[in-house]
Amino acid sequence: MFAFMIKFKDNISMNEFTSCFVGIPLPDKYLGEFSDLLRRVDKTYPNLKIVDPATPHVTAYYLDKQSQNNLEEIRQVVEENAKLLRGTNLMAGGMDTFGDSAPVVLFLPVSYQDPLVEFNRKLADGLARFMAENDNLSFHPHMTLAYFSKEETFDSWGSIKAKIEAEMNNINWEFPITEVVIYGVDSTKSPEHQEKLVTIPINE
Repeated sequence: MFAFMIKFKDNISMNEFTSCFVGIPLPDKYLGEFSDLLRRVDKTYPNLKIVDPATPHVTAYYLDKQSQNNLEEIRQVVEENAKLLRGTNLMAGGMDTFGDSAPVVLFLPVSYQDPLVEFNRKLADGLARFMAENDNLSFHPHMTLAYFSKEETFDSWGSIKAKIEAEMNNINWEFPITEVVIYGVDSTKSPEHQEKLVTIPINE
């Protein structure tokens, strides 16, 4: 039997979030490996801005700046469609970037699973009014590792890219989707602060 148990974060600390997104958390069993990977990448190429190791996730849908007052409506749409992910396994590993000649994000690619793609499409339909106006990129499942500096010339990246790729090609994580989370982001803090606002467990 399929059931939801919705959990809101107690005492949400912000009324406004610089952005929100729907994500699938990396299971606890891989958290140590994720942190180790971030350390190795940072040591190999310190020019990158490494993500917070506390909240690794697969991005399912990105939302624009949000008020806490919108969370209930967003939650309802996510809850209605989360059943699509029941019984779905994800695989993460390898290296890719958003932006080719001038990359902006370094990430682990995640397998395109039909239920995840359909989940993203349903959220895009149901949450259209919350989406950033310029967010018209196609869905690309991924786990962000780091951001490139705006001042990056990419000369040094070209010489170190193969070493980073070798590190990330050793990653081979496979895991079931057991919960979906709505995250809130405060980009005004350094490092960027992310928190789990709503957790929707998915039970068989």
